[in-house]
Amino acid sequence: MKYLIAATSVIIIAICILLGIPLYLGFFVSAVLNMLYYKFREDYTMKELISYYLTGALEHRVIYGIILLIGGIVTVWIASGIVPSLIYYGFELISVNYIFTISFLFTSIVSIFMGTALGTISTVGIALMGIGKGYGVDLHVLLGAIVSGAFIADKISPISGLHNLLLVVTETNYKSVFKEMMKTFIPVYLLSLLFFIYKDFQMSVSVSSLETVSLYKEMIVSYFSISKLLLMVPVVVIVLPFFKVKAKFALLIGTIIGTIITIVVQGKSIIKTINILLFGF
Repeated sequence: MKYLIAATSVIIIAICILLGIPLYLGFFVSAVLNMLYYKFREDYTMKELISYYLTGALEHRVIYGIILLIGGIVTVWIASGIVPSLIYYGFELISVNYIFTISFLFTSIVSIFMGTALGTISTVGIALMGIGKGYGVDLHVLLGAIVSGAFIADKISPISGLHNLLLVVTETNYKSVFKEMMKTFIPVYLLSLLFFIYKDFQMSVSVSSLETVSLYKEMIVSYFSISKLLLMVPVVVIVLPFFKVKAKFALLIGTIIGTIITIVVQGKSIIKTINILLFGF
């Protein structure tokens, strides 16, 4: 019966993902099912079960706060022009002759700055796929470079949700974990890099026009105020944990700075900026 409840919970969450239903509803229904099982089959009282839930939630309140900050920082960094600036200046480095290698390196750098592989793929990744299609390169290999760079680098980002979950659960600090992760990160990263360099040398592309890149850059400039100074914000947030600043404070600082830039530089209203923080860009 326990396995049936567990399987049902997974199915409910999967249905929420497939139908676009908010995940918290799926988790809530799963929690209710588990409570009912333990009440009627294991003879726990509702008071005991609620107490267990509350105790568990309080024990992990730090990670909940960090996840909320990560959600806020990603959206506000897009709205403030920080991520668009990163994409804009990154395009200047892209060469069709080395598009696989550069895409791998570029997405890995952005993933570290954004702290989210999925956020990187859904912003920079989509743009790179558009450029690759315009150049007529092998999109399967390009997608592999984008996904690989994003997910490999996401694991060492100090503002990654999974990484911070690891730090909270194991009660360790970022610096010590970073040193240990380098033992596996470096060989995996270098092997992946060598593979995409090899694929670049194999590739034969006749298209040399930069029209696609120019189009993306024009689109970015038309929607955002772009500046190299904005790139300093993610650099500061990435560097802070190395100076023993806790991840939650680094994220909070990044969110506050991004919020101010969104209002002052990009000209968004306070109400609009709050809406972006809460519901996304």
